[in-house]
Amino acid sequence: MDSLGGQPHKMKMTIGIILALLAAIVALWSRSTKGRHTSPQKAAYNKEEAESFVRRLDELGYFKYADASDLDSLKSNMLNSYNPYSELTSMWDEHTGTPKDYRYYFL
Repeated sequence: MDSLGGQPHKMKMTIGIILALLAAIVALWSRSTKGRHTSPQKAAYNKEEAESFVRRLDELGYFKYADASDLDSLKSNMLNSYNPYSELTSMWDEHTGTPKDYRYYFL
């Protein structure tokens, strides 16, 4: 028996053990995260929560730089697109390419 005779068998066994452990970790992780969080696409719309969110933004002065003629449409847009698991959406001015709520500042 030469000195390398057992190496391929040990290598295959080691790779098999590593792959089995990796599969077990992935299976446990996917089971533990399943159903824990609602995905953004499946979040239930809660009108009261949306209204409270927009009202709080208003109290904090979020809309203070917006044109007064755009306030109702901005708030309505936020109410309709509200999702606590997604990003904050806004309306953009088609002519200037800037948001109507002025949350982005360009130099």
